[in-house]
Amino acid sequence: MSSTRAQDDRCCAVMHERAAALLAAGEPAVVLDGRTYSRRDQVDVLEAFARSIGAELRIVECIAPEAVVAERLARDARAGLHPAANRSIELHRALAAAGEPIEREHVVVDTSVGTTAEQLARCLAWIGPSGTASESLSTASDP
Repeated sequence: MSSTRAQDDRCCAVMHERAAALLAAGEPAVVLDGRTYSRRDQVDVLEAFARSIGAELRIVECIAPEAVVAERLARDARAGLHPAANRSIELHRALAAAGEPIEREHVVVDTSVGTTAEQLARCLAWIGPSGTASESLSTASDP
């Protein structure tokens, strides 16, 4: 399965709807994953959504060296672990080339360093008390 920008945008709208419902139902935090949020307009839409539901937005930018990304993508492709047919190192390179810096406070996590537990701890530390005391919306992208 490959997708168009319009399909990606619709999937994000569905994620936003679900996140809003979860927060309204009392969940203290929601993590959105599945879009790279690598372009300013995508982050702008996310910021507007968070404001519209009164949630604090915390962005986690996940990075890894290209060689690590290539190995992970190849491994997942061999194992059939992802439904997106266009998920490739070429797509990663294209997204990276078209990417724009995140111009708001955020944390960067190198997913090639440390254990998954350590990476998660860093993300949770960034989400901090707002993730447990009030409504919080976080995003992550998985290189």
